Amino acid sequence: ARNAVCFRYFEGRCKFDDCKFLHVSPSKLTHDERAQVLRELPLREYSKKLAEVIAGLNIPRCKDFHQRGGCKRPAGKCHFWHLTDATVARWAGFDFWCNTCSKAFTSKDQMMEHKASK
Repeated sequence: ARNAVCFRYFEGRCKFDDCKFLHVSPSKLTHDERAQVLRELPLREYSKKLAEVIAGLNIPRCKDFHQRGGCKRPAGKCHFWHLTDATVARWAGFDFWCNTCSKAFTSKDQMMEHKASK
């Protein structure tokens, strides 16, 4: 069985030859490893460098979660984004979040337009 993914390795800053975490290229993640990354990212302090690595993965939003109201996969096992709060949205590349509607936006203009329409 493979270990948990090393986030420091993703950022190019793991200094351990005998690191207990898995050194895998972000583009080579299995579905389970990607689910683990998505599960753990919101627990980490935000890092622009790591966010850029994650953005390069082009992970889509979970259609079941966002369009049908619930994901079919067990909790923490989905390898697609579940935009549930501002922290998750920021990791997914959305710097703006409407708490009232639970919607994410990529620009301040989008956010302002959204708020004006309410």
